[in-house]
Amino acid sequence: MLDDLYPMNQEIIKEVNEELKNYNIDKGQFTEGVLNFEMLIHLELLREFNQNVLNRIITPVYYYKALVREEPTNYKSLALHAENGVIRLISFWEHLFQILNTYLGIFMTPKREIIEINNTWINRIIFSLKLNKEQKYLRGYQNYLDGQNFIKKVKKKYRNDSTLRTILSLSNADHWKQMRKLRNEVIHYKFLGQISYPLDIRGDDYMITFANLSENKINHGSLGSLMDNGLDDIKNALTLTHTLLKQDLVPTKKSSIRDEYFLLKINCPCSEEKKLIPDNLLDLDKMLKENIYKPIFCPNCFSNNITIDNEMIKVSQDTWENSVNEYFKLVPEYLKQQCNIDD
Repeated sequence: MLDDLYPMNQEIIKEVNEELKNYNIDKGQFTEGVLNFEMLIHLELLREFNQNVLNRIITPVYYYKALVREEPTNYKSLALHAENGVIRLISFWEHLFQILNTYLGIFMTPKREIIEINNTWINRIIFSLKLNKEQKYLRGYQNYLDGQNFIKKVKKKYRNDSTLRTILSLSNADHWKQMRKLRNEVIHYKFLGQISYPLDIRGDDYMITFANLSENKINHGSLGSLMDNGLDDIKNALTLTHTLLKQDLVPTKKSSIRDEYFLLKINCPCSEEKKLIPDNLLDLDKMLKENIYKPIFCPNCFSNNITIDNEMIKVSQDTWENSVNEYFKLVPEYLKQQCNIDD
């Protein structure tokens, strides 16, 4: 029984291992000077997610596709692993959105079974045996993450772009819609190849069908093509997500008065490392060029003896705003040191 449902031989093992060896994700390069704590946290989440995707999504799909070629008449096994492949593929997007949810500041509740008490998320099961008088202090948190609601909130918050919007668009391609429909049917209604099942219920009347739709009628070639498209999308989505994080390509918020944000490179003799400061200081520096106190100074040693590069780095709105806040925190110390020099 088990051998029939989970066949394994050297040909299957070799075929799956070869496919896995060739399934590589381009993890991209960091943009100079934009590495921060939030990025590191979410890159670690993404690192573990990559490994889980390989083990729990890609491998089962390749196993199913190997079975189609090596065990074409083992209909029960093929039906089982077709279902498994589809269900696992569909799980990819909401797992990815869980990572983007916090990185993009969407902050939807991770799952439906979590409630909120005084801004603290607590799993509902903790309270399942509590008395009703305690339950009245609990309020359900309805803003939980699901794929479509997440996409709506991202589109509402951020402007159109070529990276994040592409990730969202990939998740709604037609082959994903077909696989979601199949997944929902398996989860909520009937298994692939199931012959007898309720067809219709109206009032007290119902209809049971005994259709000729057994496992040998499943079109594994067509289903395999849907899965191949899904695997390509997963690879592209993971590549784009690494690019989004490492190159700080979160799009500008719709509420912003600016379209783009940049950091300016400056050089100081105190070190060979180039410093990055908000680009809006450049115009102010030109206006106050005769002033003894300069808007642009070295954030390391507070010297005015700096040179400004022509090169600017495009960054996200949040990175730019954080740079502004950090830079202006240094102004009092800069003024203090300049006053000491003047004395």
